[in-house]
Amino acid sequence: YGSLPGELHMFDLDCGSHSSGLGLCLSGNRDGARGRMSVYVSEIKPDGAAATDGRVRVGDELLEVRTTS
Repeated sequence: YGSLPGELHMFDLDCGSHSSGLGLCLSGNRDGARGRMSVYVSEIKPDGAAATDGRVRVGDELLEVRTTS
């Protein structure tokens, strides 16, 4: 992801203690310049892990999501 503009932040969110999970609403857009689909945060639910953590913001682009169980 080094060629992308802006800052890159990588972090883990624990959604195990939140009944609504991550609490993110997402929207997508085909990015012709990069030739791929982009996924952005369009809303953050107040009772989800993302709101509790506070680092994810509306407008952030998700580059990768990994799950662990």
